Amino acid sequence: IEANMPDDESVTDSVVTETIIGGTRYRILKMAGSVIPKVEPISWTTFFCLSICCIIPTAIYALLFTQMGYGDVLYYSFSKKFGDYSSVLAEGLMISAFLFYILDIDEWNSAIGNVVRFLCLSLLFFGFSSLVLLVSNQYPYGIITFFALIDPLWLLIVKTLFYRSVDTRMYVSWLSGPLFFTSIVTAVAFIIWVFMDSGHAWNNVTRVTAAEKTGCVPNFDEYPDCMSQDGSGDTCFYSFDSTLYFPDGCDPACLNVYSECVNGIVLWAGPLMMCVSMLFLSFFCTFLRTEGTSEKDI
Repeated sequence: IEANMPDDESVTDSVVTETIIGGTRYRILKMAGSVIPKVEPISWTTFFCLSICCIIPTAIYALLFTQMGYGDVLYYSFSKKFGDYSSVLAEGLMISAFLFYILDIDEWNSAIGNVVRFLCLSLLFFGFSSLVLLVSNQYPYGIITFFALIDPLWLLIVKTLFYRSVDTRMYVSWLSGPLFFTSIVTAVAFIIWVFMDSGHAWNNVTRVTAAEKTGCVPNFDEYPDCMSQDGSGDTCFYSFDSTLYFPDGCDPACLNVYSECVNGIVLWAGPLMMCVSMLFLSFFCTFLRTEGTSEKDI
């Protein structure tokens, strides 16, 4: 019997090993807790419905304003064709907002007044959205900022339409999980899209292609020798069939003529920017967590 009993040294080593493993697990969980927001316990049905609501604006943005969709065709083409009207639209929006303020639009509480107020505010919103698109070439980060503002407003509309009886603080706390889930789904979809085709990766070829599609003007001030000799004003290098070609006398450093062009990277990295925005919003919703609800499937 004594021969089968472990000695004190082996028992001590086992205890030390378990302590180290336990401490490592604790540190890993603690680090994960600082990155993953604490979600409010809700039912699976509520989680699924709110996740769909969070995915809707994300999918629309990815489809219209990123390279995963038609961003390079729709977004900057719209700005290039109608960008000259941005100042006129901005002045119209300012005058309209001033008139609505003078006329106390918030006091139009009759049945007809509510309808007219809704239509006026909808027109203002549509005009502001159009203005952001029109100035996208000059202010490429405007559209992702617009998403960061519209996303919580959309979720507020969802609350008004479908969760009117739910306390606002409780509703906001419910959003932490669906927002975090949507950000993860968006990141995974972006990674899959990048690895699906070599042309989707961000490199010199896609950088030049994006700059040309979004109408970026090459800066020849510091690289005057990088201008094409045919007098067209284009660069001496060109891309064809996912390959960059540098003729004789054209240095690869000429790619820096597009160093100030951020339009392409905004389109390409749009999904990642959305992830950051939703992750931040998820942590914000975490601060409004309640003591719990009757729905605790998650």
